[in-house]
Amino acid sequence: MQGAFGARIKMDRLNPEDIYEGAFIAEKWPAILHEMATTVNAVGGGLFIVNTDVQNWTASLGLKESLSAFVEGQVFQGMGRKARVFEVGQHSFITEADAFTEDELDHDPLYRDFLRPRGLGWSARTAVRIPTGDNIVIALERPFKLGPVPQDSLKEINTLRPHLARAALMAARMQLERAQAATATLSMLGLPALLFDVKGRVLAANDLIEKLPELVLPKAFGQVALSDRRANHLLQQSIDGIRRRQHNMPLSFSVCNEHAAIAKIAHIVPICGESKDVFVRSAGILVLTPVNSETTPATQLVQSLFDFTPAEARVAQDIAKGETVDEIASANALSVSTVRSHMRSILEKTGCHRQLEVATLLNSLSIIRK
Repeated sequence: MQGAFGARIKMDRLNPEDIYEGAFIAEKWPAILHEMATTVNAVGGGLFIVNTDVQNWTASLGLKESLSAFVEGQVFQGMGRKARVFEVGQHSFITEADAFTEDELDHDPLYRDFLRPRGLGWSARTAVRIPTGDNIVIALERPFKLGPVPQDSLKEINTLRPHLARAALMAARMQLERAQAATATLSMLGLPALLFDVKGRVLAANDLIEKLPELVLPKAFGQVALSDRRANHLLQQSIDGIRRRQHNMPLSFSVCNEHAAIAKIAHIVPICGESKDVFVRSAGILVLTPVNSETTPATQLVQSLFDFTPAEARVAQDIAKGETVDEIASANALSVSTVRSHMRSILEKTGCHRQLEVATLLNSLSIIRK
């Protein structure tokens, strides 16, 4: 069998031991996918976690750009190939001939408008269901000019599929254990915390946050909610913003108790970049800090947490000191209307309704206590 760019590729370059390394070392998957791809003369291989949408993905170098465009452009949404892969490809690698007619391929938007214009259009792919309720899809994308994946090549990679499935299952379980370990670490720091996925479903929670049922509520389908309606609206905005990869949503805000008094400060920490392993379904961490500090927070801290402008940060710090609007205007050589404008923005960004709430919120940021 000839490699995509040269000499014959032999299966002994990738053996079960290589694959099982991926069960414990996530960084091994791009190399594993590359070696799998060479066996079918593919330009590269991709692995992604899917549910109703793509949760996470990784790829060998040869397919990274195309798979990134595939996911970022939400090409995955509504495509017919995913359902057929789940139906037909759960026990072996399959080709287009196993799931489509030629006419369907010619008119399918994924092939017609995305894959073929990129010189792709033939593949070997399989799906693996995992205990988390998601599916792992492995795709080896072959140049269109080379034609369909030959059956002998398909047979070769199918000998490795059981090992791939076991390694993927183990990796998924390992990553969930790491997620739970992360919340346990936060427990040691005295921080009530939980991990959530892109849909706001709780993946793991420490015992400290479970002791706050009056503030943190369970919802249907394992989703998280806050009892404070205003704070919960901001939480859902944050989760939606993380899912959409937007960064202009509130990530720190107050949470009031049933008596409308600020009880905790919620901080949403997105999980981004290299901190997201391919099997980690976590999108972010919700951390609740107490309201009991007596010192004024630094301007830089206030500005970074709430995305204040420099002028808003200075006004916010003066609010934390208990100064009135008139006093802030006089001390900073600003008009009262300018200070009020900054105040409105500060209220919106912190999720507070009154100046006193802002002062309480900001003063709580100086130090974290149990």
